[in-house]
Amino acid sequence: MELGEHLDLDSGTLTPLLKRMEQDGLVIRKRKRTDERVVLISLTEKAIQLEEAVISEVNTCIQQLFSDVEGDTNLLAEMKRLNEILKNHLIKEEKR
Repeated sequence: MELGEHLDLDSGTLTPLLKRMEQDGLVIRKRKRTDERVVLISLTEKAIQLEEAVISEVNTCIQQLFSDVEGDTNLLAEMKRLNEILKNHLIKEEKR
């Protein structure tokens, strides 16, 4: 699937974003040898580490948000389960 379609962005919007991400060291853009119109995008190690840090921060925020909830451990457990489902979904999407 093309990234622009997946994000519902046209090339006029997506290209500057990717250029900026490349300048920031988050992605590598490489033209496909067999079709110069196709640009392959891959995350750098810096981007992967940033993603892990963001996920960790989100988890911390969720824990803090629900830390005062007394007697409703089911809600917290369900939120953690939902977080895992979302994380797994993101991982599957990255592998596409």
